[in-house]
Formats: sequence, C-alpha cells, structure tokens
Amino acid sequence: MKIFINNINTYSGSCLCETLDIIQNEKCEIYGTLINQNEAKEEDMYMYNYNNVKKIVSKTNKDKLVKYIVTSNLCVFDMHNTGIEEIEYVIRKLKNEEIKTKVTFILVSSIMTWNKTKRKFVKKKIEEKIEEKIEQSDNVLTKQTNDKINSVQNCQKNNIDKYRYIPEAFSEKDYLKRIPSSGFKELKTIEILVLSLNSIKNINTYVVASGILYGNGENVFFPIFKNAWFGKDNQIIDKGNNFIPVIHVKGLCEYVKNVFIYKPEIKYLIAVDQEYVTQKDIIKSVANYISANNNYLSVSSYDSIFIKDSEKLCINLRFQCTRFWNLNQVDAINEKKKDNPNVLSSDNEESGQIGENSESEENSENEKNSENKENSENGKRGEEESCIKFHCQDGFVKNISILTKEFCEYRNLKSLKIMIMGPPGVGKTFIGKKICEHYNLKICSIQTLLDECKKTNYKFPEYYTNNLNDVGNTNKLNLNDISSIFYKKLKSNECKFRGYVLDSFPRNYYEAKMFFEKYFVSDVVDSSKDLTYSKNETMKKKHKKIKNKNEKRRNSNESKHSEESEMSLSEEETESKVDDESEEDEHSDSINKKTSSQSYTSESLDELENEDQTSENGDSSNEDRINENTKKNKKYDIKNDSEENKNNEYIYNENKNMDPRNNPILPEFVIILKSKEDLCRIRMMNLPKDEIIKGHNDEKGFERRYNKYIEENCRNDYLEFDKKNTIEDYFIENQIEVLNININEKSILEDILTNIYIYIEKNKKFYNFLPSTDEILKNKLHEQEIKLLNEKENIKKNEDNTINEELNKNDELIKAEKKRQQLLMEYQQQYIHNQSLPLRFYLIKNILPILTDALIYICKTKPKNPCLHIAEYLLENAHKYNVDENTLPLIPPKKNEDKDSPNN
Repeated sequence: MKIFINNINTYSGSCLCETLDIIQNEKCEIYGTLINQNEAKEEDMYMYNYNNVKKIVSKTNKDKLVKYIVTSNLCVFDMHNTGIEEIEYVIRKLKNEEIKTKVTFILVSSIMTWNKTKRKFVKKKIEEKIEEKIEQSDNVLTKQTNDKINSVQNCQKNNIDKYRYIPEAFSEKDYLKRIPSSGFKELKTIEILVLSLNSIKNINTYVVASGILYGNGENVFFPIFKNAWFGKDNQIIDKGNNFIPVIHVKGLCEYVKNVFIYKPEIKYLIAVDQEYVTQKDIIKSVANYISANNNYLSVSSYDSIFIKDSEKLCINLRFQCTRFWNLNQVDAINEKKKDNPNVLSSDNEESGQIGENSESEENSENEKNSENKENSENGKRGEEESCIKFHCQDGFVKNISILTKEFCEYRNLKSLKIMIMGPPGVGKTFIGKKICEHYNLKICSIQTLLDECKKTNYKFPEYYTNNLNDVGNTNKLNLNDISSIFYKKLKSNECKFRGYVLDSFPRNYYEAKMFFEKYFVSDVVDSSKDLTYSKNETMKKKHKKIKNKNEKRRNSNESKHSEESEMSLSEEETESKVDDESEEDEHSDSINKKTSSQSYTSESLDELENEDQTSENGDSSNEDRINENTKKNKKYDIKNDSEENKNNEYIYNENKNMDPRNNPILPEFVIILKSKEDLCRIRMMNLPKDEIIKGHNDEKGFERRYNKYIEENCRNDYLEFDKKNTIEDYFIENQIEVLNININEKSILEDILTNIYIYIEKNKKFYNFLPSTDEILKNKLHEQEIKLLNEKENIKKNEDNTINEELNKNDELIKAEKKRQQLLMEYQQQYIHNQSLPLRFYLIKNILPILTDALIYICKTKPKNPCLHIAEYLLENAHKYNVDENTLPLIPPKKNEDKDSPNN
C-alpha cells in the first residue's frame, strides 16, 4: 500500500508518518515531500521525525510529484502547512489526469473556515460545586483509604446556579452555512475545489475540518505551555469564556486513518474532541498543572493583535465530531485484526507507550472515559464511541498529564536535580545561584525555605515558635520538620518540571539516608491510596448503573409492582454489601499488587462488567448474579482483615527491592567543592558587615561549622581503617557520579562553571529553552563588540575632555592676558595724562592765542609762503600778548641760516 504525505517534516506531517505506517496489519510505503527550511521554524525542526519514509519526493519537478500522487492509494494534504498555490496546482493537474487506480485524497482543513458563521446562543444553567476541604492529618503513613473516602463524603457542597449563553453546536450537515474570516476565504475555495474532484473516476476525496491542534510539543498553545514552564503570568484574552474546538494531533491522524479504512459516504467531516472547552479552561489547566504562578492577566481584544495566533484563541464555536463508522464495519475489521495477532498496529503501539506509565494514570484515564459516557447527551453515543477511539478524545483538560509529558518529551525538557556541598566559606551558595541563573532552576537551602515559609504563614511547631522572637533563642527545627518543608517545596510544580539545586542539605550520610528514603516510602503509600480510591469510585459507578437499569424495569412492569419492589429491596441490600466489601478488597489489592489477591480484583471487575452488559436479560438473572457475588465477597472478608494490618509492613519490604534511583527527589548530579581552611576563612572574614550573623558566619561560627563538616564528611587520610560514612558515599552507593572540584587561589569562576556545565550535560543534551552554541557565540561576539564600542567611546570621551580642558585653559590664559594688557594701557594713558597736565596749561596760556590769530590771518591772506608769513606775524605781534620777554630765553640762529642770510 502506497501513501503520499505532503510536508512530512512539519508538526502534523511527522505524526501522520507514525500513524499511517501500519494500516490493518499491513506495512505501508510512505512517500513525502519536505518543506523549505526557510519556511519552517528552526526551533521546531529537531522534533520532527520521519525515519519510516521510504522516499522523499522533490518539489522542483511538479509533474513527477503528481505521478506519485496518482499511483498512491492514499494522499494526504494538510492545509496547516501547505501553500494555496501548491494545492491549486495539484487540483488542476488531477482534474486533467487519467487515474487508473483508486486514489483516496484527504484534505485536512481548519475549523477557522467557520469563524464568522452566524450562530444561535442558548441560555444554559450551570452548577458550580464549591467544596470546603477538611484538614487532613500530617502523618502520611497512618492514613487509610476509608478516612480519605469519608473526608470526601463529608465535604460541604453548595450548589450555585448560574446562567450563561452558549453557542449551539454545529455538525457536518451545516457545512454549507460556514462563513470564514478574511484570512481563510481562500481555504474555503480550496475545500470546494477538492470536493468537486469526486466527479472524476477512481478518485475519492474528503475534507476533514480539524479543530485547533494541540499535543506533541504543542503548536498554537506553545506560548501558554512555555509561560507556565517558566512560571510567568498567564494571559487570558478578554474574559476567556469563548469555546475553542480542539483536537490532539495524534487523534486527528488516527481520525484520517479511519476515514481511509471505512471510506464513509459523508465527504465533509469535522474532527474535534468530545469535550467542550473554553480558553480559560485551557490556560488554567496548564497553569495549575505546570506552573507555580496563579496570576492571570486579562488582555483586551484590541491588544490581542500582539499575541501570536490570537484569532484562533478568540474563536467561539462548538462542534459535534462526525461519527461516520457503522457497527458492522467495525466488527468486520476487528475480526481481521484477530486473525493476525502477532502484528501490532500503530494504534496498539501508541496505547502501549502510554500504558507504560503508572497504574494510577491508567485508572484515572478509565475514570474519565466512563464519566464522559455517562454524561453524553445521546443514548447511543456511548456504544458508538466505544467502537473507534482516537488519542485524547475525551478532551484537553482531562488529559493534561499526558499533554505535559508529551510537551516535555518532544521539547526535550529535563528536570535537573542538582545538589551542591562543601565546607563553609567555599562559595557554594554563590556558585549554586549561578547554576540556577543558567538553567532557570530554584535554589533550595534551609534559610531560603524558612524565609518563604514565614512569608506564607507556615505553621511551625510550638517548640520553634514559642522562643522565635527571643534574642538568645537557640532552638532549631529537627530533621523531620525540616524534611517536611523540603518535601513540600520539592513537590511544587516549578521544582517538579524545571528542577532545583539543593544547597547543603542533607548535611551528612545519615541525614541523606533518612531524607531520601523517607520520601520514597511516603510516595509509595500515597500512590497506593490513590489507586484504591480510584478503583472504589469505578466500582460505585458500576453499581449505580445496575440500580438505575433495575429501577427502569420495575417502573415498566405495572402488573408485577409488588413483586418487583421486594426484589429491589433485596437487591439494594446486597448491592450495598457488595460496595462495602469491594472497597475493603480493593484497598488490600491496590497495595499488594504483586500478591495473589490482585487476581480477585480483576475477576470482580470482569464480573461487574458482565453484569452491566447482560442486565437487560431480566430481573431474575440480576438477583442470582448479585447473590453469587456476595457469597464470593464473604469468602475474602477473613483475608482482608489480616491483609490490612500488614499493608505498611509490605510497603517497607517492597521498598527494599525497589531501585533507589527511581526516587523522584534523589539528585542526579552531586557537586562537592573543596578548598583549604585558610582560603575559606579569608573569604568568610571578607564578608560585608551587613551579611555577618553572630554565631553563624563570624569567626567562632566558622570554626564550629568547619569542624563539624570535617567530622561528618571527611575521612582521615593518615588512618588506614577509617570507616566513616560520608555523604559522598551515599550517592556512590546509589550509583550516582560525584564531581569534586578543588578551589585554590588561582581558580577562575568561569572555568569552575564550565566544568560544572559539562558535568551536568554529560549524558544527554537537553533543551530547557537554553540558548544554542551559535546563539552563545553570537551573544559573546555581540558583547565583545559592545565592549569595544564602549571602549572606543570612552577613549573619545577622554580625548574630547582633555582637549576641552586644554582649550578652556588657553581661553582663560588669553582672557587673563587681555585683561593685563588693558590694565597696562590704562596705566600708561593715566601716566601720560598726568605728565601732560602742566605743559598743556602753559601752551593754552601763552601759545594758543597768538597761534590761532596767526592761523586766522593766514587763512584770510592766503600767501604763497604761509610759514614765513606766520613767522613774520608772530614777530610783529608778539608784543601785543602778555608775555614776559625777559623770562624767554634767546634762541640762537642756526649756522646754516647765518651763512645764508647775507646772500639772501
């Protein structure tokens, strides 16, 4: 059988390869194409496995691709990963191609083509049960299942009536009414074109409108799971009351497989889960199961455009899954499977993988399936659904444990359990915090957990709280109380899924043995009680079914009313006895799983199932069968009394045979730091004053703690027969490799951390949303570039600062020089002014009057030789001015003038 699958290296394509590998006990030849790496997401490529594909077909030669489609028996195209142009080309080619063999063409479409469909809303009454839980005792070993059942029965339940408007559920008959949004109009045209291919000979086409896909590492709901894993706040768009039709990707592939097997007459099919789930239900179920953060942020519809796939999260539609199979067809196919019991189908393989989990998970799944059948709206729906089942068909919320396991497996998320030890002052707390920052873990030390307990109002024992506020209080919590605090923390979601770092606890060999083995025993007891409790509930439900059917028959027969009433009373009495006795039997059977009493529980369950199936034959047969069961149950009353007293002893004996490595809180990686006493003392003494605690990390406290650590965890090398058990010996006994790191004066923090990271990642490379090597190198290069740029900027700033300082200094010097020169000029001018004052007065008094008159005379006469005329004027008129001639000195004539005068 040949099968063609488009884009096998995608979210749904790889799952189709797994489910379609074997069909009706026949190995299939799978051919497929690959999507371009540019179109695919790099972070999702690693989880797509298609090793069972026989041949990969290239998309370059499209004619050859069409030949593979025509020659195959089944062809599957998923529009979640296929382009519109690609599928249009295939449809056009198939329209004109001659098809010789019968081909089944299945197009997997999306329910988003119904996004804008007009729908009616129905007012529905909702009953919400608010349970007030009764406080349970702290001692786990002394609890019994009867106490747990009574505590549940004694819960006070208050029924609060609320009304809400719910959209009516669509079916495949309404497919002509579907109206898509603008982004999915082309997808609707593709659906119409594919359905039109049914007119061609030897081709049979189907359109499967799938709900929003989930599971297998998640696709649309991946941000929700990622935020929950990191413990971030959960975002709900608007109120979150909108209904989202969903289906598991494996369930969709199994649905496609059954469509190919049964070949129904209905051509347009709807594949969704049976459960009607809202956006709020999805987010809250994920947050409550994975995250420790219960904060919910309401995002408005306007801001939802910034959220990825917000349109799919805001859809508000309800659908009924299309049931196309007939009971006769199912019986015929089951007979064929029985003929070849050695060959396992892919469905059995998948159910076997899920069945490898604990028995508690199996019982819880059976409970959920039975509840769905009881609460179904149609009477015949339960019988039809029991014929064909697909993965997680009972809903998202009820299978949240399976989904989280798939998410961690497909995304390669590992819970890292690390323990770090060392003497005081070695730096173990600092290194532990660095490990937590690198791997997104939670550090768990005595001090940090005590601080958390004080913030959450934890009830400490009285001997610790009485003297808690005293200054000289020396009371400390004993090992049992500290262990209970650590157990509570390690059971939390953040430690269960991400991991933790135990900082210096347990402190020695005996504390480690008590701490880990006590948790192992208590965990076994809790799991056994959960098993008995779940089985008792299933038994009760089956008895209720029998009662309801008997009551219906009594009402139908009016003539035999008196006789039937007597029979009903006897039946109720016997059934109540069966209930009580079966509870005791189941309690002993769940704990003693490996003893012979387990066979009785299986027999009783089978008999009750046979009663449920054959109760329609008559009331008399029911009476006889119930009486037989009561007789059988009475035979085992004596056994149950003795077995209940030996339950705890059996658990402890069984614990010895168990592998201690299966302990859920036992660390996988143990790091012991070692250093010299002097270096530890120097580090401790160099602490700031704010961090020093008297008697703990001061000098006396250091000596006390260091000596205690040496006594408990270090052997004397000089003694040959020192048989002291150290904490390292405990982990070596449990086959856990211990990493010893010696720290000296030359040790570098980066080298120590790289050695620790190599030790943690030694066995298998895990993802845990850590950056890849390429991203780390890019980040380092980016950091180096930023450092270089910062250094260059600092150098430029320093140069600019020096230049500015020099310029400022020069400006100041220039200004000072200018001021000095101005002062000098002022001094010179003042000096000259002061010196010129007497000469000025002399000239004004004696010279200026006659000189001005001479000048005026010259201006009037304008002689040819003005200087001579001025001189003559001065000589002629000098006597007119008040000048003492006697006081004036005689000016002798020059020699040249004397010689020239006679000639003249």
